[in-house]
Amino acid sequence: VWFEAATIVQFSPPVRTGNFKKAARAAFAGGLASASTTSMMHPLDTLKTRLQAAVGKGPTLLELIKSVPKLGPRKIYQGIIPAVSGNFLGHGLRTATYEVVCIALAPAMAFPLVTETTIQGLGSGLGTFFGTCVRIPCEVLKQRLQTDQYPNVVSAATGMIKKNPRALYAGTAATLTREIPFYVTGLMIYENLKKVAVAMKGGKELENYQVIIVGACAGALGSVMVNPFDVMKTRTMTGSVPLGENLFVSMAHIVKTEGPKALMKGAIPRMAWIAPLGAMNFAGYELAKKAMNKADEEKLKAKDGKEMSLRTAPPTEGTE
Repeated sequence: VWFEAATIVQFSPPVRTGNFKKAARAAFAGGLASASTTSMMHPLDTLKTRLQAAVGKGPTLLELIKSVPKLGPRKIYQGIIPAVSGNFLGHGLRTATYEVVCIALAPAMAFPLVTETTIQGLGSGLGTFFGTCVRIPCEVLKQRLQTDQYPNVVSAATGMIKKNPRALYAGTAATLTREIPFYVTGLMIYENLKKVAVAMKGGKELENYQVIIVGACAGALGSVMVNPFDVMKTRTMTGSVPLGENLFVSMAHIVKTEGPKALMKGAIPRMAWIAPLGAMNFAGYELAKKAMNKADEEKLKAKDGKEMSLRTAPPTEGTE
């Protein structure tokens, strides 16, 4: 879950010494973390996709939940192969790219204007780009399978490539339009909720479990705010929106024909998916921030202690 939303979590800083085995280990860890989370949450994702993909009235969430026994495990887990493999490869590649860039460019920190933040930003940006190139086609295949358009992943891949290979990258704009505001608004909501929680405690620092609760609420609220773009992502990837059509033109058409409520389809299962993600993500962010602040305080204390000892030390022989 942490690697699913690591955009706003501080990665480890670039180091001047290291080898590329670290990148391989990071890739495996990142990929495994994301893939395991995806596999556990896949049934919830299937319900969300079916809700959002239904053009017109469609089934309600309660009706869909009641139909789960009728659908059976096969339908509920339809698309899990591209989902797990896409997240494993995508997030693994993202993490590995970040580590490789940091290791390769760490010596450049000796030059002016080249900082840890610069290298981290470049590594994260390149990693996100390469990871997205792998993840989006797998996401398209997953959602086509979840909506019963193909019987298996092989037929889905071959069928889409024969018809139009560009369709494998359908929904890229909607995905980016969803994720960037989510991370920005999520962090803003988190900071404001944290202030409210601290005020309710009379100014005392939050316990770790309270940080997790606040993070879960921030993630859930942030997901609701960008849910319309998640609906557009699903509609584009499942083919109900014409390939290449302007995102906001498609959104306006849905509002006109189905009403504004259509853009909030799947909000509840998406909140249930994002809440634990937000809990771990913001908890990681908070703990990393505390650790860095503590390290800075210890360095300052050590520096002050050294200066004090030099001032109070008795003069050595031969000095006045």
